[in-house]
Amino acid sequence: MQMTQAGQRLALRFIVQAGLGLGLCALCLAVLATQLAGFDTAAMSVALGAVGWAQWGAAALAVAVSYAAIGQYDVLVGRHLCLGRPAPQMRRAGISALAISQTLGLGLLSGTLVRWRMLPNVSFSDAFRLTLAVSLSFLLAAGLVGALALALLANGGAGMPVIATAAIGVILALCLWRPQLARFRWPNLYALFGMVSLAAIDVAAAGCALWVLLPPGTVSATSLAPAFLLALGAGLISGSPAGLGPFELVLLGHLPTTPPEVLLAAVMAWRMIYFAAPSLLVLPLLASGPVQRRASTSGQTRTAQGHGFPLGRTGHLVAAMGSVPRGQEAAAIAQLRQIAAEELRAAVLYKAPPRLAAVARAQGLLPLIVAHDAVIRMARFDLTAPACAGLRRKLRKAAKAGVVASFAPHPDWAALAPVATVWARAHGGERGFSMGRFCAADLAGQRVYVATCGAESVAFISLRTGDAGWTLDLMRHTSDAPDGTMHALVLAALTDAHRLGVPEFSLAAVPVGVTAGANAVMRGVAWAAGGRGLWQFKSAFAPVWQPRYLVAGSRLGLVLAAISLTRAIHRPGPIQPPMHDDLAGNTFA
Repeated sequence: MQMTQAGQRLALRFIVQAGLGLGLCALCLAVLATQLAGFDTAAMSVALGAVGWAQWGAAALAVAVSYAAIGQYDVLVGRHLCLGRPAPQMRRAGISALAISQTLGLGLLSGTLVRWRMLPNVSFSDAFRLTLAVSLSFLLAAGLVGALALALLANGGAGMPVIATAAIGVILALCLWRPQLARFRWPNLYALFGMVSLAAIDVAAAGCALWVLLPPGTVSATSLAPAFLLALGAGLISGSPAGLGPFELVLLGHLPTTPPEVLLAAVMAWRMIYFAAPSLLVLPLLASGPVQRRASTSGQTRTAQGHGFPLGRTGHLVAAMGSVPRGQEAAAIAQLRQIAAEELRAAVLYKAPPRLAAVARAQGLLPLIVAHDAVIRMARFDLTAPACAGLRRKLRKAAKAGVVASFAPHPDWAALAPVATVWARAHGGERGFSMGRFCAADLAGQRVYVATCGAESVAFISLRTGDAGWTLDLMRHTSDAPDGTMHALVLAALTDAHRLGVPEFSLAAVPVGVTAGANAVMRGVAWAAGGRGLWQFKSAFAPVWQPRYLVAGSRLGLVLAAISLTRAIHRPGPIQPPMHDDLAGNTFA
């Protein structure tokens, strides 16, 4: 029943689009007929016949460039949507969809049907989603190209540069800060740059094809360009067959000094070579259907040949966190960069250890220290050492208050949930991305220790365990938890780790600004984020402080990664289930 309702809504949408497109086409043709009173049809025929073979050849070359760009545009959008389709399939389907949909009009319907036909094992709804994404993103990209062109050519009035700059600023801000809007994945900066570049090539080549079909000296390229951009946009938005009606009306209105017979003759020739000829050429492809190619193995290699990287994704990044076995660093980094390229994201290493950062630097990447990890080597940990005097004081306070900290093999999540809620309210909400969040399904795979005071649970911690060691993940406590409670919990975990022969125990990282050698700016940022308290708490256990790096491909990439990671940590979305295609089968929300 649900699919039937969805199909009905989709059919209604297509019917409305068809009615609006045809109605607008008829209206524009009626207006055009009144404006062309006394139009000389014979003169137009003469002008059409005067188009030389060199002009036809130059126009055909420009059309080929335009269609090649739009075919690559489908490849780009497919990567942006993470469809995992081979580039030749996407390119073939995109070119076919463009040729048919622009000729017949009703772009959403005809484009969806063509892609449904040309892409193997693609549902109609997925074909519609792809077509809608291509259409909307192309209008966005072409709109940016048009705004820039109108501003640069000074044909948009005195306010056009200001309007164009404001529009570009808003779009760039959305791409940078809000790459995910509701259910629509807004293009990130990498996708937007590719989309705008391909749209510029497509529009410029299409306009060039029309320009070379005009008699030499009829109109300058700088005069035709803004008129063509506006006319093309009107034709695309109208949905009429080949933009018929709106295209001519806008073009004639912006080129009043050009003889209409000459201009419409060139438009007719342009429609023949830009719409009719490609449509005829792709008909055999459409009849033969999809070409079955070997499926992309990227999703398989990510799991089968993974090197231990847990991955996290933001709108701009595929971030690998942690380390990999010695000797596999270069292969893991190469695989990470391949995955990121397939998804139109940047590959970064987040909190990478020194050895991994050194290998990345040797490959031309740029590492930057962003944190220090507090690591306790269990063979050397001594609670009686002078460096742990502060820890012993905290433990005595907790014991005096009646705090009991112990391992909880079967945690009572109903009792721990209020503790997490109180902590989140006191600290501005839960963090995200690499920071642990309270989720019973995730914590069920971790080692949990709970602190009680009397019969009430007042705090708990969780640890991620592995052969290399244990890592502190969540720390949650109520506002009235006695002083020293969290220290008691960590000591209980350390005691078990020592008994079980765990080699290392990580208290996790603190921002670089709270450690020695940080400048005033970094220190201020880290302290404002609560890093000072974390550093004091972890220093009580006398850990070894090990640097952790953020690694990206350039200085600009480091800045973009820092912005993207900051937002992902402090403004997390809903917790998502693990993605199946990560290197280690693990991901962070």
